[in-house]
Amino acid sequence: QRLIPSTILHSNLVQILTIQPATKAKMKKCLQSIAKMEGIGSLTSDFCEEMHLSSGGDMRHAVLAMQFRFSSSSTRQHVGKESTKRDTKLSMFHALGKLIHAKRKPLCQDTVEETKMWDGGLGPLEFD
Repeated sequence: QRLIPSTILHSNLVQILTIQPATKAKMKKCLQSIAKMEGIGSLTSDFCEEMHLSSGGDMRHAVLAMQFRFSSSSTRQHVGKESTKRDTKLSMFHALGKLIHAKRKPLCQDTVEETKMWDGGLGPLEFD
C-alpha cells in the first residue's frame, strides 16, 4: 500500500486479493508431492511442521526453503533449523537501504590513498 499511490490503489482498475495462508495438511501434501517428484524421498512430519511454522503458511517460501535445504547431496542428511527461518525484521527495501547507506569503518591515514582507487576512499562497510 505504501508503494502504490492511493488514487491508483483504490481505482476501479485494481482488485485487491486476500490470500489465506496454507494449512498444515495442504502444505504437507504439497511438499510430500514435490519431494516425491524430485527423488528426495518421504519427508518426516517434523520437517513439514517446521516448514509450516517457519514459512507462516507461505507455500512459496516453504518450497524455496525446502529447495535450499536439499540443494546438494551433502545437505540431504541434516541442516540446522535456522536455515529455513524468515528474516521478519527486515523488509526488502529496509535491507536495500542498509546496503546503500551502510556505516563505514574509519580509515587510518596509511590506507586512504590505497582505497581511493577502489571505492573513492570511503573505507570498508561496517555491519551491525
